[in-house]
Amino acid sequence: MVLSMKKRSQSWNQFGQLIDIVGLKISRKQREIKKLKNKSLECEQKIKNKWDDIKRYQTEMSTLKIADEERAVARYFAKIDATKRDIEDLFMEATLAQKELKKIQEEMATLSSESARLAKRKDALNEVRAEL
Repeated sequence: MVLSMKKRSQSWNQFGQLIDIVGLKISRKQREIKKLKNKSLECEQKIKNKWDDIKRYQTEMSTLKIADEERAVARYFAKIDATKRDIEDLFMEATLAQKELKKIQEEMATLSSESARLAKRKDALNEVRAEL
């Protein structure tokens, strides 16, 4: 079946609008990908900061010393326990941020594949338009 469209017909204009709509969808997907990429970078920075904090607490814990004062041993172990809890909290936050990052990356991959699919559709429509 061969379509015959004159360049000024209503069908020709609708066909052009269809191509424009696909182009707009591609642009929207690309903007969403860009937003997710920025969110991904923020999440990566957040994870890096958490791991830096964990290293700092570990260093702090290894440099604790028993002071020459009353109840020094009890305070020493209390500080160690508090530092360990802080490290565990930071580790949990880093793990949650890594899960969020993985989710963002999966969403970016999905959007990229949708954008590529739409780009192929637009190319095919442009080819059909050129043939007509």
